[in-house]
Formats: sequence, structure tokens, C-alpha cells
Amino acid sequence: MRESVQQAKDLIIKAIKLSGDSFARSLDRKAPKKKVVPLLKNAKNILLDVIRTEPDNVEAIRYLAQVEDELCHFSSAIKYLEKYMELTKQHSKKDLARLYRLREHSKEARILPISQEKLEDLGRYIEQSLLSSPCDHTFRFTIAWAKRNGINVEQLCSALEERGGYCDCEVIFNVVRG
Repeated sequence: MRESVQQAKDLIIKAIKLSGDSFARSLDRKAPKKKVVPLLKNAKNILLDVIRTEPDNVEAIRYLAQVEDELCHFSSAIKYLEKYMELTKQHSKKDLARLYRLREHSKEARILPISQEKLEDLGRYIEQSLLSSPCDHTFRFTIAWAKRNGINVEQLCSALEERGGYCDCEVIFNVVRG
């Protein structure tokens, strides 16, 4: 099992290198780049296999918390980080800060009716649209995007307003870029 955990760790490191930067550690969180998602999912599957046979493998649990965090699966990341801390009886400042950050991300994710990846897609759509037509201080492009993607317009606009996005350009500057 030690080899499997090392293999997962190597995949995580490869994903970090491939992404071109270290993954976000602040409250300004972005979804992982598409090219690293397969590596992270592969690492996740390896670690889940290890945990099925060794439920208290703290090293696998810690890496699984990291992978879930990188994939923006905040509830799962919290669960695994808490389990790691419970098993090791360690509560380092770093782990406590990470747990706090994950809980904040989880709250934010519950506010928006779309995933972080979809939010970034919305941002790209609005930015492209604003190149040909300036912001008229409405949700014109947000509404068009939501309708094309089958997303409840009223719910999305309300959630964006809660985060400071009251029109298309504010969605970009206050929500997507934060």
C-alpha cells in the first residue's frame, strides 16, 4: 500500500507542475485546470482503494483531503482532513488554517447554484461578450449564459448579487475575479 500512496503523491506533484503554479491556498479559489483533473482523479481513485483496505492509513487520508481540496470538493476535503486530525491527534496551525479555509469555501460554494468551473465559464462568456458590446449595467449576458446552460436565472442572479455582482461587469470584477 505504501507504493500506492507514493504513486498518488507523484500524481499530485505532477498535477501541480502541469498546472504551472501551485494550487490556490487562499480564499480566492479557482477550479483546477482541465489538464490536471485526470491526474487528480486518478490519485483520488488510488487513495480510495488504499483506504478501503486500510481505513486508518493517515498518509492516504491526508493526501485524499488534499486531492478533494484541489478538485474543489470542499465537503469531502473537510471530512478527510477532520478524520486525519482525529486519527493523528494533531491540530497544527497549518491544518487548522486549512480547515477554516475549506469551511469558508464550502459556504461560498453553497451560496452559488453553480460550480466553480461553471462560474469561470460564465466569466469567460461575459468577458467575450463585453468585447463587442459594453456593459449596460444589467445581467444581459449572465441571463443569456444561464438560459443556454439550463440554470435558474433568478436563483443565479440573486446569488451573484449576494456576492457583489449587480450587473455583468460586476460579476466579472466582484465574483469571478473576487
